[in-house]
Amino acid sequence: MAEAANWQSIGMSEHVAASLMGRTGRIGQVRSIYSRLVNVILSDGELLIIQASDRECTPMSLVVHWPADEIFEAEPGLPVYRQEKPESLRCGSCEISLAGAALFGSFASVKPGQDCAGALQVLEQHFAKSMRRQSVYDFLQKADTDGSGAIAMPHCYGALMQQRIRTLSKMMRDGNLEDSMNAVLKLVGLGPGLTPAGDDFLQGFLFYCRTLPFLSKITGEICTKMKWMGRLDTTEISRAFWRHFLAGRVAEPVRCLAESFNAGDWTCFSRQVERVSRIGHSSGDDYLSGVWWALKMSEGSGGA
Repeated sequence: MAEAANWQSIGMSEHVAASLMGRTGRIGQVRSIYSRLVNVILSDGELLIIQASDRECTPMSLVVHWPADEIFEAEPGLPVYRQEKPESLRCGSCEISLAGAALFGSFASVKPGQDCAGALQVLEQHFAKSMRRQSVYDFLQKADTDGSGAIAMPHCYGALMQQRIRTLSKMMRDGNLEDSMNAVLKLVGLGPGLTPAGDDFLQGFLFYCRTLPFLSKITGEICTKMKWMGRLDTTEISRAFWRHFLAGRVAEPVRCLAESFNAGDWTCFSRQVERVSRIGHSSGDDYLSGVWWALKMSEGSGGA
C-alpha cells in the first residue's frame, strides 16, 4: 500500500477471535498475497486470512472493509503486529481496527443415513456443465479412448490420483483401517497448488462418508488418527485447513452445503455447489469431487 491506510474489520471467525486473544507485539508474518486476500502465518503456525468481504469466509478469516481502489502492497515475510489499545493489527502501512467485528461460527456436520440421490444428481449436473479446468471428478469419470479404463490426463498426477482413490475406497469398504490410513496418506499432498487436489478431494470425501452407515465408523477412526498424527506431509497452508477440518470447522459455503444436504433441499444445495465451486482455482471442484465420490459409494459404484 503506497500510503498509510486505516481499515475496519467487519467480521472474524470465532476461532480467529480466540487465536488473537492475549497476543500482542509481533504475532506473525505475511505468507502470500492474492487479489483482496492476505495469508498470514502466526507465530505458532496457525493461519490467519485477512480478506475482503467479497471473498468466501473460512475458519481462519478476518474480514475487512477493503476499499476497491486500494491494493495491499507488501511482500511475503512482512511482520504483522497486534496491539490491545486500541485493538488493532498492523501490517506494513496498513492498520486494521478489530473493534466491533462480528463473530461467525464455522462448525458443520452431515446427518447419517441421508438420501444421496438428489445430491448426486445436482453434482453430476454441475460437473456436466462446468467450464473450469479439470478436477478430480474428471480423473475418475472420463475413460481413455483406447478402452483400457486409464484416464487421459494433462496432469502427471491424474492417473496416480485415480489409482489411489480407488484403493482407498476398497480398503474402507473392507473395513481395513491400517490400509485405509496408508491410502489416505498417499493422497495427502498429491497435486500442485497451495492446497493440493488430493487434500481438497479427501476433505470432501471424508466429510460426506460420515452419512453412509457402512463407512461412518471407519471414517471417524481415520479422522481421529489423522488428528493426532501431527504434521501432515503437505503444504503449510493446506496443513492449516486440515487442522480445522479435523476439528469440524469448514469454510462458509461448505457449511451451507452441508446444511442444505441435511435438509434435503436440492435447490439450495445446487446454489451452494456453485459457491463451493468458486473456491480457489480448482479447490472447490476438487472438494465437490470428493463429495460426489463418497455419495456414489452409497449406490455401490464408488471404488469400483
